[in-house]
Parts: sequence; C-alpha cells; structure tokens
Amino acid sequence: MPIDFKLTQTPAGFAEGFGVSGDKVPVIARELVYPRDAIHLLERLEGLHEMIFSHIPELPKPTEIDHLVVIIPSDLCCTAYVNELAIQAAVRVNRDVNAGEPIYKGDINTVESVELGIEIPKDAGFIVLLSNGWKRSIYYDFEPLQPNFNRDDINVKKILAVQFLLLMDLPFLGESQEERINEFERMKCGFKLLNEYLQNNVSEESKYQDLFSEHTWIFGSQYRVAERHIPLNDSNIPDFTVVRAHDNFRDIVEIKQPFLKCFKNDDNFASSFNDSWNQAERYLSFVINQRGYLRDEKNLHFENPSCILIIGYELSDSQLKKIREKEGLAKTIRVFTYNHILRSASHILNLIAQAGIEYFDNNSNKLSSKNQ
Repeated sequence: MPIDFKLTQTPAGFAEGFGVSGDKVPVIARELVYPRDAIHLLERLEGLHEMIFSHIPELPKPTEIDHLVVIIPSDLCCTAYVNELAIQAAVRVNRDVNAGEPIYKGDINTVESVELGIEIPKDAGFIVLLSNGWKRSIYYDFEPLQPNFNRDDINVKKILAVQFLLLMDLPFLGESQEERINEFERMKCGFKLLNEYLQNNVSEESKYQDLFSEHTWIFGSQYRVAERHIPLNDSNIPDFTVVRAHDNFRDIVEIKQPFLKCFKNDDNFASSFNDSWNQAERYLSFVINQRGYLRDEKNLHFENPSCILIIGYELSDSQLKKIREKEGLAKTIRVFTYNHILRSASHILNLIAQAGIEYFDNNSNKLSSKNQ
C-alpha cells in the first residue's frame, strides 16, 4: 500500500558550492545520478534520507528496497511507493516476440520510455530510485515546488528511460537495423584504431583528439554530443565539452597523450600530471564561477559539471591507487587511463553484440546475425 507522510520543510535540492550566510549559492534541484558514480550516489542517498526518506514511516531497510517512488506536492502531504509499482518499459526488440513471452536483456535494442504506473502531477516534486541487481540510480526533481514552474518542457518518461538504460548497461543506438549495423561497424573501427595507436606508441596528442572527436561514444553513453575546442574565454579552451544525455548540461573532457609521464621514480606525481590536473581544476573553476556568462553570452550550459581527464597508460596498481585517492578528494575530476578507455569501449561493444545487434565475423568478414 502507498505510504502517506508529511514533510515540515519544502526540499529545494543540494548546494552546488560552499557559502556563508548571505551568500548566493547555486542549488541542484533536478539530477539523474548514475550507477557508476558510487560516491556521488551514496552522498545523494544520504542527503535524500535526511531530507525525505527518514520521514517515511516503517520504511524497509535499504537492502530490502528494490524501487522507491516519492511524490511531493506543494502542501508537503507526500506519498511513497515502496516495491509495489508495476513499472513498465517500452523497448525496441531485435527479434519477433509474442504476447506473454519472456523478454531478456539480450532481446532489447533500446528503451524508449518508462511508465511507473502512477501519475506524477506536473506541479509536484518527486524522487525515483530504481535498482538492477546491486546497481542503483536516483532521479529527483524538486523544481516544480518552486513558484511559477512549468514541467511541460520536461519529458519524464524519456529521462526515466535513460535511467533504465544506465542500470541495464545498454548503449544508445540508431533507429533502423541498417543504422545499427553501420554504427556498430564504425565503432569497431574506432576501437581498432585506438588499439593500433597504443601498440605503435603513437604520442601525438592531436591524433587521439581526432579519434575521440569521431568516436565520442568512447566517453560513455551518458553523453549525446561532444564539441571540440570551444573557447570558454581566450585562455580556457578545453579539448571537449560534452553534453549529458539526461539533462543537456555540459561536462569537460581533457585529453593528454597516453605516454605522458605521470609519476616520478618514487611513485609521486610527476609535474606533467600535476599540470594536467591543475588545468582540469582551472576549467571547472571557470565554468562554475562564470556559469551565467557562459549561458547568456555563449549558450553553454553548465550545472554540477565534472571533468574527465584522459591520461596515462599501463600504470601500476600503486599508481592507480594514488590517482583514486586524489580523485576522492576532488570528486569533480575523474581520471581515465587509456587502459580504462579500452576496457570501457570493449565492454560497450560486447554489450551491443550480446543485445543481438548484427556483427561482423572476424574470420570470414561477412555480415552475420545472432537472430536468424
């Protein structure tokens, strides 16, 4: 049964930065938190528990919650649905199916929309927590609780579809069978070229920038557009600004050639790594502090931005540990080594093949299909 409860304060979101009394502090009122952002996900879950979940009577233990939806009207008389909704996803399948027939992950090409089975009023805030095995993702939207807000321009079903895709590790692909085949083959060519560059010790940074410009899928399916060398101002020109699929706001990607020295002989950070890290911090500081200018003057929209720094190859476990420790302190900068990029790209390609997308047999070089 739905659980009714009352809040005493209207949730607005999460502060984006530090501020003292009287300061103007940006607030994140709408956000999709990805399963892979484990630290950020935990922080948001703890924050939402303090704000809202702790007010839900007889809420099960976190380990017992498969899905949780909370509706927050303006009068703060809220309703929580715990493990009881018949959530339905409208998907594109890659084979013929009959009514009542089981559908498996490998049968799905993409998720078009997600129906929760309840109506979310346009003037209400809400939270959706979904799970897939041990993975979790949260989407929350408190903006309707602010005066004069209209949700007509927000497609909630599409956003929940992105959340569903992320939980299932399914990438975004073209509409038609021919488009999917062509895109998959193009992706394979990009992956092969990256391998060749690394095996041949290619050190020209521009070659990797060109490659990633043509194969932005390598950055991850959470991004739909990557634009190269867009100047933020005369002295801040990152390699890429990438547009997030779920909210159309931007992150930054900075690329260094893989063989740049990251560590000294004593396994302390080398100056070239520190310079790259400082560059990423400078970009983030600028887009946060100049968010209004970038939005109004350059039509570049940044909310809660992060920076992906692609650097390093064949680093040792102890060196990777040092990088993760540094990431943990910064939280808005993520370091991907070229080994990580290769593994991630390989994983995406394998998922596409496992989902039943046509693939090329490496031995015969003939088009084959898993679903003939």
